[in-house]
Amino acid sequence: LATTFGRIPHESFGSTSSTMQKAGPIAASAADAALAYAVMAQSDDSHYFSTLYGQFPGPPRAHLGKFYETDDLRGVRLGVFWDHFNDADPVIVAACKRAMETLQRLGAEVVPVKIPHLRLLSLAHGFAISVEFSSLEGKLLK
Repeated sequence: LATTFGRIPHESFGSTSSTMQKAGPIAASAADAALAYAVMAQSDDSHYFSTLYGQFPGPPRAHLGKFYETDDLRGVRLGVFWDHFNDADPVIVAACKRAMETLQRLGAEVVPVKIPHLRLLSLAHGFAISVEFSSLEGKLLK
């Protein structure tokens, strides 16, 4: 699970200088991943990432209150960038479309999303990664 930047406080090399490093669980099931995430995502008031929330004591607590309540997904909105969604092996796209259809049958609303200037954003992201990792190069070689 690739979590939101800064969502899980962690200490790793260059963790306060890189927006590309994230901590998150690897699990055998969605339930296991959700449980591990809820445990890992505890706020630490003294950690750099938690201080990014300003006056708030870190990010909101992760909760599993309605995790298993999946029979009625009315009110759930799923944003889908179809150009990216469909840019995969046909077998994968078909399986993902079946999953989306199941979610819709359960009441979820699929909302098409457009991402303007995606190519430019991708280029800028590539530059950011290059700069961040090149700034760590000297530290890595010591």
